[in-house]
Amino acid sequence: MFAWFCMLVFLAGDRHPFASIDDQIHPHSSVRLATGEPGPQYWQQKVDYQIDVDLDEPSRSLRGREKVTYHNRSPHDLSYLWLQLDQNIHASDSVNQLSQVAPDFNQISVYELLPYLLKRLIKGGFTDLVVKDLENHPMIYKVRDTMMRVELPQPLKAGTSFSFVVEWRYVVPIAVGEDARNGYEPFGNGPADIFLVGQWFPRLAAYTDYKSWQNQVFTEDAEFTLEFGDYDVNITVPRNHVVAATGQLVNANEVLSDQQRERLKRARESSEVVQVVRVDEATARITESSSERATWRFRASNVRDFAWASSKQFVWECQSTGLVSDQLAMAYFPPVAAPLWQTTAVESMVFALNSFNQKLFAYPYPHVTCVNGSIGGMEYPMLGFCGTRPDEQGAFDDRIKAELVSVIFHEVAHNYIPMIINSDEREWTWLDEGLVSYLTHRAEQEYQPGFPSDLGSQEDIAFWMKEAKQVPMMSRSDLLYDVAGNAYAKPTAAMWVLRDLIIGPDEFDRCLKKFASVWQFKRPLPGDFFRFFEQFTAIDLDWFWHGWFFTTDHVDMALTDVTRWRPNKRHLPDGGYDDLEKELLESDDNYYVIEVENIGGLIMPLPILLEFTDHTLEQTMDASVFRFDRRRTAILVISKSELLKVVLDPKHQLIDADVNNQTVYGPFPKTPFNLIPASAFQLLDHHDAPGQAN
Repeated sequence: MFAWFCMLVFLAGDRHPFASIDDQIHPHSSVRLATGEPGPQYWQQKVDYQIDVDLDEPSRSLRGREKVTYHNRSPHDLSYLWLQLDQNIHASDSVNQLSQVAPDFNQISVYELLPYLLKRLIKGGFTDLVVKDLENHPMIYKVRDTMMRVELPQPLKAGTSFSFVVEWRYVVPIAVGEDARNGYEPFGNGPADIFLVGQWFPRLAAYTDYKSWQNQVFTEDAEFTLEFGDYDVNITVPRNHVVAATGQLVNANEVLSDQQRERLKRARESSEVVQVVRVDEATARITESSSERATWRFRASNVRDFAWASSKQFVWECQSTGLVSDQLAMAYFPPVAAPLWQTTAVESMVFALNSFNQKLFAYPYPHVTCVNGSIGGMEYPMLGFCGTRPDEQGAFDDRIKAELVSVIFHEVAHNYIPMIINSDEREWTWLDEGLVSYLTHRAEQEYQPGFPSDLGSQEDIAFWMKEAKQVPMMSRSDLLYDVAGNAYAKPTAAMWVLRDLIIGPDEFDRCLKKFASVWQFKRPLPGDFFRFFEQFTAIDLDWFWHGWFFTTDHVDMALTDVTRWRPNKRHLPDGGYDDLEKELLESDDNYYVIEVENIGGLIMPLPILLEFTDHTLEQTMDASVFRFDRRRTAILVISKSELLKVVLDPKHQLIDADVNNQTVYGPFPKTPFNLIPASAFQLLDHHDAPGQAN
C-alpha cells in the first residue's frame, strides 16, 4: 500500500513536466477521494489517556503513570501497538546521538557547539519502564530506540478497545540550542528553573490507512503525528509553582488563591489584559522554597497531544479572545521577560487568532497559551513555547519585538496545523511548517505592512533554491538538507506564487479555507492537498506540484531575444492572394516574437510588461507555453504600435534567481516575412504541424 512513496524522488526526474502526478501521490479510494476530501470509509484511531505525573525539582526528573485506552477504529485486527518514547533521543546509544554530523569548525560559535558538549553530560531517556494490563499482569514489550512495541494478549478486533498501564521515569534534559523541543531552563538567581515539558510520556504512534504504523524512530528533525483523544492529567509540583498546560484547569480552587481565581474570572469577561499572577508576586517567589506539594488537574478533549510548563517564577497574564465565550489568550513568563511580554504577548495571540480564524476555521479550544523559556519555538495543542525576551536589563528594540510577534504568530498558527489539521510531520515537514509559515507571513503583513518577516526576502529564497545540496520538498522530513529553507521558506514561496500569480487571491483563500474545514481533526496527505486545489479551482496544477515539490529546479527565466516581423509587401501584386490576405499584407501590424529561455528548469507562468509608444500592456502567459519544450518558448504579440521595452516578471512574482536577464529594450529592427497564399499552403504536407488533426 505504501510502496508508491519509495519511488517519489526517482520518478520526479525524467518525466514530462505536464504529466499527471497520480503516480507520485497516494492512490485515491473510498477512504481518500479523488476530490482531495475524506471518503465515506475514512477512518482514524482514537487514544485516551489518564496520567499522573510528579515533578521532582531538585533532581529535575519526572515520574509518571498512565492508563491508555486504545480504540481500534480501523478495519484491521491488531496484534501489537507501537508507542513513541521520544525522550530516548537523549540516550547515549540512540540513533539521534549516533547519527550526529560534526559541525563546521571553520566557522562555529559557542552557541552552536554547546549542544554537542551538553549531549556528553546528559544521561537521558526513559527508565523504570513497566507495562501491564488492568489486572496488573505484565505485558510483553520491546524497546527499539525511540519506539516501543507492546504485544497484546489477543488480537484487538476492529471496532473494539483495549486499556493498559505504563509506568516510567526520566531526567528532564536541559533545554538549549536551536533544536530543543522540551526541557528545563536553569536560572542562576536561585532554584527557579522553568520546566517546558513536551513529548514527555509514552504516546501511541499513529496507525494509518496509508502506512500502517508510523513507527519511524525520532531523530529530532522529524517531529510526529499522533492520534486524537481525551486527556485527564494530574500534575504534581512544588506548592509555589504555577502550571500552564493543554486543556482546562479543573481544580482552580485547590491550587489558586481566592484573589487569583477572582482575577481569572475577570479575565474571561475582559477585553483588557488581566494579571492573574503579578510581576511583583512572581519576583517574590523566586527565592522562596517550599516542601509542600500541589496537584494541578487538567482535562482536554479531542486533542492529539498534551504538554505543560511549570515554574515558581511565572507571571501569568490573560484576556478574553472575544471570539468564543470563555476562550482565553494566556501568557506565562518570568519577570525578566516582563518589559517585552507584557506589552506584546497577549495582544499578539488575540490578533493571530482573529487572522487564522478568518483564513481557516474558528479555533475550537478553550485557550491558546504561549510560555517564555529557553526554547526558541515549539508547538503543542493549546500551548506554544516561545523563547524571545529582552536582555537582563529589560531592554529590547523593534527587531526583538518583531521576533516575538513572529514566533507567537507561528506557534498560534500551529494550533490549527498540525494540531487540528493533523498532518504527518515524520514524513512531510512542509505540510505543517510550510503552510504555517505562509499563514504567519500573511498575519505579519496584516499586523504591520512591511513587517520584517524572518523568512527572508524573495531574492534570498530564489538564491537558496539554487543550493546544490537541497532535496525535493516531498522528501522524508529527516532527509531535508536545510529544514528552514526546504520546509519553511520554499513552501511559503510556493504559496505566494500559487495565490498571487496562478489561482488569484480570492479563489486561493476560499480554496484553502474549504480544505481546512473538511480536514479538521483528520489527517490529510500531500496528495489530498494537491487534488483538492485542482478540483476546487478547475486549474491543472500537476506541473506546479511536480516542479516545486518533487524536483530541486529553481526559477531563472531569461528574455533571450525579441524579433519584430512585418509582412513582405513586395509579394502583393502577383502573389495570388485573396482579399483577406491582401488586407493582412497591407496592414501596419507588427508581429513581435518574444523568446524566453527557462534556465533554472522550474516551469512557471510568464508575467510580461510590454511598453509601446502609446500604451503599456501587462499580461501573464500560462505555464503551458512550455508544454512542447520545457527549456524555451516564444510568445507572439501583435500591435500597430512600436514596442519599446519588454520586462519579464515586472512585479517580481516569480522568485527568480537572476533578475538581470529579464529586460530587453528596443528599437527592434524590422524583419520581413513572406506570407504563403492559402491556396498554396493547402497543398503542403503539414500533418506534423502542432495542433493539426489527421
